[in-house]
Amino acid sequence: MSREIIENVLRRGDKKDERSFDRDFWKKAGTEAIFSAAWEMTAEVSSIRGQNVGQSRLQRNIQTIKRRRG
Repeated sequence: MSREIIENVLRRGDKKDERSFDRDFWKKAGTEAIFSAAWEMTAEVSSIRGQNVGQSRLQRNIQTIKRRRG
């Protein structure tokens, strides 16, 4: 399996937008890579907290809305 290595050089006094490298990287990587990286970070946090990584879930909020009569 081959890997592509990407480098970014920052120099003091350079006016170049420092975040453009990150934006370009993730744009090129695509949605699937972004979600995969986010899920990997979630698993790492759970592991650090001593939680069962296999039980990780996305947070869900449930709200009930009832219409007033009258």
